[in-house]
Amino acid sequence: MRVRPSRQCNLTSSSLQETCESPIEMPMVLALMTVARHEGVSVKLIAHGREYRDRFEPSGSTRWPDFVLRIEPQAQLGEHRVDFCLTLDGSIRAEDGRLRSGSKRMVIECDGHEFHERTKVQAKRDRERDRLLQSFGFLVYRYTGQEIWEDVFACATQAIDSLREPVRAALSASPPPPG
Repeated sequence: MRVRPSRQCNLTSSSLQETCESPIEMPMVLALMTVARHEGVSVKLIAHGREYRDRFEPSGSTRWPDFVLRIEPQAQLGEHRVDFCLTLDGSIRAEDGRLRSGSKRMVIECDGHEFHERTKVQAKRDRERDRLLQSFGFLVYRYTGQEIWEDVFACATQAIDSLREPVRAALSASPPPPG
């Protein structure tokens, strides 16, 4: 899918609802955006082939310098469509003046009972798909509808924290010697 460049477009609640395929996806996308913003992370939402920028600048959090979370609902990854593809990009200027950057991608699946794990075939298909996505370097998190309804912010926080750690590690790693 080709993504058109960012513009200061307003993403309406109705267009966001059209992007989310199941009722449990809407609270998840809103929680992901809220948790990221609370941490001072810029958010870009990719919907309908268009990238929507965060309308608000990060609050200057020292915990998240120059971090951007891209959230893509109903992302097509090869032959698979996933509920959410998240990408956390981070960059920081090192003391030596060089720019360090890191990135990590995650797939989040919001599993309603009807389509997941009701049968052994469904469970097997989901596990095979998870392993394939993991082989391409994605973290894969599955949340049940019950988990999302009970505490969607805990789910979103767990996902974002899991992205943050490898990116922070990449930013704090010793840079290669100048070549």
